[in-house]
Amino acid sequence: MGLFPFFSHRSKIKDTTYVFFGSSDANLYCVNAATGQLKWHYKTKGPIHTTPVIANGVLYFGGWDTYLYALNVNTGQLLWQFKTGDKPFMRGIQSSPVVSNGMVYFGARDAHVYALNAQNGHLIWAHPTANSWVLTTVAVGDSLVFAGTSDTYLLLALDKDTGEEKWHFKSRGYVYSSPVIAGEQVVFGDYTGNLYVVDIRSNGKKFIKYPTPSRQNSAGTILNMDTLDFKFAANGADLYLYKTNQKVMESFDQLGGIVCSVLLHNRKVYFGANDGYIYSVELK
Repeated sequence: MGLFPFFSHRSKIKDTTYVFFGSSDANLYCVNAATGQLKWHYKTKGPIHTTPVIANGVLYFGGWDTYLYALNVNTGQLLWQFKTGDKPFMRGIQSSPVVSNGMVYFGARDAHVYALNAQNGHLIWAHPTANSWVLTTVAVGDSLVFAGTSDTYLLLALDKDTGEEKWHFKSRGYVYSSPVIAGEQVVFGDYTGNLYVVDIRSNGKKFIKYPTPSRQNSAGTILNMDTLDFKFAANGADLYLYKTNQKVMESFDQLGGIVCSVLLHNRKVYFGANDGYIYSVELK
């Protein structure tokens, strides 16, 4: 059925445990965790590659059809939906939602970070990201929301209530790795193979970076002044050709880029990289 391998959330409904997951067949499924028996499913108009989240009896998820959905967790009935932008190449939601203090936060490929009223889906704020996709799941702190961007290579620190940018941190490549908050630090990776640990109190001015060994070995020949540069990596080849783009992306993979979300446990960070390795870094 085109199941996308991002299993999501276990939840108790009337003393029975259920598993909720989205699929490339455009359905959100609720199944009995013990038996696999279907309880309900909800049909959208596009693949669902986000991880659903449940809060106060409501299940939230986004899809490639540009909508963020809120469903009754018991029945799968639609409570509300919110539409994001739908311009070519700038449409769809890959960022999983985060619910905090009555708000739903998420990013979209339409180059915005959004905050909605969790109860009715009304827009609270939308922060534009300069034509850059937001594929990361945001990290929500006491006063700030952190989100990564694609083409601008940024970690954004936005005011939780207004969406105003408080500061940003510039990485060296696409930020597809969802940030996590570790006390007074925020941790994430970029496509060039750097893991960053950024001091929140310094407004992003103080940081430590941990490059993957693959990055250390390959950066000198692939990166332009230590930064991801598609045209530079193409070395004069025609960028309108598919094979050129494929070759460039294959060269980027040699850097050990960090695309996955990082896992934080007991001041240790665990993450996988495009070089085929899993790494662990102990935070200072």
